[in-house]
Amino acid sequence: MAIALFAAAVVSLKGQVNVSIVPEQKSVLLEVFTGIKCGNCADGDAMAEALQNKSFLGKFFVISYHTGYYAVPSTGQPDYRNDYAVALDSMGAGAYPHGAISRHFFPDADHYSTRDSVRSMSRGDWAKSAKYINADTATVNLWINAVLDSASRELRVDIEGYFTQVPKAAVKYMLNVALLQNHIKGPQSGAPDPSNYYHENMFRDFLTGQWGEEIENPAQHGSFTKQYIYTVPEDYLNVAVNLRNLAVVAFITEDHYEVDNVVGMKPVLSGFSNEKDTAEIHLVETVGSRYAYNYFPIVMRNLGNDTIKTLTFQATINGTSQTAQWQGTILPYADIFTDVDVDEYDLKSGSNSVSFKLTHVNGVPRSGNTKTFGSFSAPFFVEGSNTIVFEIGTDLWGDEITWAVKDRNGNSIYEGGPYPAGEQVIDKDTFVFPNGGIYAIEVKDWIGDGMLKAPQGYYKLRKGTGVFVFESRNIRDYGEYFFFRVDTVGTVLSQEVSELRKAGSVKIFPNPTTDYITVDVPGGTPLEIYSAQGKLLSYTKSNKIDMRVYPSGIYFVKIYMPDNHLFAKVIKH
Repeated sequence: MAIALFAAAVVSLKGQVNVSIVPEQKSVLLEVFTGIKCGNCADGDAMAEALQNKSFLGKFFVISYHTGYYAVPSTGQPDYRNDYAVALDSMGAGAYPHGAISRHFFPDADHYSTRDSVRSMSRGDWAKSAKYINADTATVNLWINAVLDSASRELRVDIEGYFTQVPKAAVKYMLNVALLQNHIKGPQSGAPDPSNYYHENMFRDFLTGQWGEEIENPAQHGSFTKQYIYTVPEDYLNVAVNLRNLAVVAFITEDHYEVDNVVGMKPVLSGFSNEKDTAEIHLVETVGSRYAYNYFPIVMRNLGNDTIKTLTFQATINGTSQTAQWQGTILPYADIFTDVDVDEYDLKSGSNSVSFKLTHVNGVPRSGNTKTFGSFSAPFFVEGSNTIVFEIGTDLWGDEITWAVKDRNGNSIYEGGPYPAGEQVIDKDTFVFPNGGIYAIEVKDWIGDGMLKAPQGYYKLRKGTGVFVFESRNIRDYGEYFFFRVDTVGTVLSQEVSELRKAGSVKIFPNPTTDYITVDVPGGTPLEIYSAQGKLLSYTKSNKIDMRVYPSGIYFVKIYMPDNHLFAKVIKH
C-alpha cells in the first residue's frame, strides 16, 4: 500500500487553487471484469475504449480487472489477476465481460437494464448507463496530479477535492486511488490476433487499499487534500511493469459503492533520456464499403517522452503517393484518435486502396511504420438528379441522434438533430446540389449504441423525383455514412415544366422584384426555385426568398402544399 503523507480533514478552501468550486456533471467510472480466456472480452475492451475516447471524452475512465474463471492462466500464460479484484467481483459479474458503471444500482424503474439485482451489467447497457450517470451533478469535484520518477520508481499522487453539494447523511465518503497499466502485450481469446493483444486500463494496485480511505467530516463548500507516495515494483506476478504506460484513476465512493465522481491522468514522467520524436501508427479505423472523404481516421501512439505537435505521412492512394501533414497534440506515451487530411484524389469505380507511412515526427525524419486501410468502393451514382430527399426515423433516444450532409472535405452543408427523447421522430428534408458532385450523409449516435432497439431507427434517400436511392435500417454503434454522387443538372419532368410555365394560384409579392420576394404560405412550407428552363436552383423552407443571387429573367416557385403542389411565376428585374 502507498504511504499517505498528508490526509487532511475537510477544511476551508483558503489557499487551494487547483480543484474547481463550480458544480460539475459527474464523470463516469466503468469497472470491467474480464479474463484472457473470455471470447467476447476483446469486443468489450473496444466498446470501453470508444466510450472513453469518443462519447465521453475526458469524462469517462476505465479500470479492467482480470478475475474469475476466464482469468485463470494456462501453463505458460501470464497471470493478470489481483486479490483486490476478487472482492469487487462480488458486485455481480455474470457472463464476461461484465462491468459496473460508477458502482450504481440500476433498477428497472429508472433504467434500461433487464437485471435488477446486481450493479454489474453486460456491455450492451454500458453506454446508456454512462449517459444516465453523466447527466447528474457530482457532490464532490476532484483534481489530480501524478508524477513518476523513473530512477527511483517513486510515484507521487496529489488529490484535491471540493464538496459543491450537501453530502448525504450517515454516508462515508471514501477516496480510492488505483494504479493501471496500458499497452500490455499478451494473449486474449476472441481478438484478431489472440496471441498478441494489447491490454489497456489493466488494474495493478490500489494505493488506498480495498475500499479506499475515508474523507473526514465532509461538508458543503469544504475541501480536502491527500498525497500518496508509492514505489512501483518491477512486476506484478511476473508481468513486467513499463513505467511509460502507467495511469492513475482516483474516485470517491459513498461507503463502498455508488461512485460520486472520478478523475485520472497519466503520470508526468521524469528521468527518461532522449526519447523524443518517436511515434507509430497504432491502427487505422474502418472507413466502410464506400468512402470519399479527403481525410482518413487513424489512431496515433506517442512512443516518446516529448509532446508531439506535428506528423508527416506518405499517403499512397490507388498507387499515387502524396505527402499528408497533421498538427495537434499527443502527450508523452499517449494515444489519440484523429483524422489526417489528404489532397483530393481520384476514385476508381471498383476497389480503391489507401496506405499511410509515417515519415516525420515533430519535423524529424523517421522510418515509421505503414498501415493499410481496407479497400472501398466509389460513391453511389444518383443519375439524372441533383436533388436528394432525406427521411430519418429515430428510435426512442432521438436526443442522441444527429445527421449532416457533408462535402468531401467534411464541411457541413445541411444538418439536423438532436431530436426529442421518448418518442420516435420522423423528419424529412430535401437537399439541393446545384453544381452536382460527391457528398456524404452522416447519421450519428453520439452515445455509440446505434438505433437498433424497437422502434428501430432508419434513414432513406430518394431522388427529387421520388425514385428510391438507398435505405438503412441497421444503424449500429456510432452510426454510419453513405457517399453519393449527384449530376450537375437537376431533372424536372417535362409535364411539370409545362405546369410551371402556366404559373398561377399563389400570391407572391412584390412581383416583379429586384431583391426579395415573399410567398404567401405558412413559414416552414417547402419551396423550390426553378429557372425558366426547368432547372432546379435552390430549396428552402423560408417564405422570404432572396432573388438577388439570380440574374434578371423569369423564374418559377414550386410550393409543396399538404394536398398538392402549386406553381407561381416570378419576374426578376
